[in-house]
Amino acid sequence: MLITAPLLWASACTATEPSLASAGPTSTRTAPEAASSTPKPPVPQAAQAASHPASTDVRFDRYSLEEGLSQSVADTLLQDSRGVLWIGTEDGLNRFDGYSFQVYRHDPKDPHSLSSGTITAIYEDRRGTLWIGTYGGGVNRLDPTGDTINGSQARFTRYQRDLDDVNSLSNDYVRTIHQDSSGAIWIGTLDSGLDRYDPS
Repeated sequence: MLITAPLLWASACTATEPSLASAGPTSTRTAPEAASSTPKPPVPQAAQAASHPASTDVRFDRYSLEEGLSQSVADTLLQDSRGVLWIGTEDGLNRFDGYSFQVYRHDPKDPHSLSSGTITAIYEDRRGTLWIGTYGGGVNRLDPTGDTINGSQARFTRYQRDLDDVNSLSNDYVRTIHQDSSGAIWIGTLDSGLDRYDPS
């Protein structure tokens, strides 16, 4: 999935209330319909199922470099179980709590930083652990206990291709990540097939 800047967050608002300020990315605001003496014709059930109510418009809040997003191309998005939005870009991983961005980048001097700055996949497993796929840097694991509001305690564990280890990741170019019902993590790579990892 490729999303070009600015990042857009949809929220609902009523067309009859143009003076309302945006309710923010984590909530929506609607107003009751104005009373009318003229009865409205019934809306067909098919139309109700296929569209939003006629009185509701979709409004987008825009987030780009000016608001703290690290880069103008978002390749992948995930909202985790705590409600935090994670945005993978070509210049690091962005954590957005609805108020501000915290950016995680690759630091060649820090082995616990992201292994690559280009994020291609984000997945949260049943334990709340985040798995971050990258383009050329393999997979990174971020435990929920290692993430703080300001990101100062974030520590990533890297899983990468090792030519001397037949059980290592087959390719550092990762396309997708998923967990199955047994708890195994499946990693889809570029040109090297599908890897299965048992975190237990």
